[in-house]
Amino acid sequence: MGIFFLEDLRKYREEKLAERNFQAVFPLWKFNTQALAHEFIAAGFKTKICAASAELINENQVGIDFSEDFFRITARLVDPCGENGEFHSFCYAGPVFARPLDIYLEKVLSQTYQIPLENGTIQQKKYWFADIRISNSGF
Repeated sequence: MGIFFLEDLRKYREEKLAERNFQAVFPLWKFNTQALAHEFIAAGFKTKICAASAELINENQVGIDFSEDFFRITARLVDPCGENGEFHSFCYAGPVFARPLDIYLEKVLSQTYQIPLENGTIQQKKYWFADIRISNSGF
C-alpha cells in the first residue's frame, strides 16, 4: 500500500505522475493507520484479505473479511492497513456501492518468489493469494 508513511514510494509516485503533468494527492498521509482501519470498518466497508505475506499471516486468514477479528489475530505482526505490504484487500461492499458484489472464495493459492538482495543473495518469499470470484447472479 504505502499510502501513509513510505517516503520513497510517495516520491516515486509523485515523479511518475509529474511526467504526465499530474500532481499526486495523498489525503491520508501520516494518518494513524489503526484509527483509519477501525473507522473504515465502522463506516460499513467490507473487504476480503486477498493477498498476504506467508511469514506474517496464516493461510486460513486469507480470504476472510478485513475486520476487528482480523486485527485481534494479527495485531502484533502487521500494520492495521498493511502499510508495509503485509497484506492487500479487495473491497466488495460499502457506503459508496450501489449494492455489494456477490463474491465467494474459490481457494487459497501460494506462490514463492525469489527476491534479489543488494548483497547479491537471493531471498525466497512466500505469499498467499485468495482466488476470489464474483458470482454470476445479478450480472
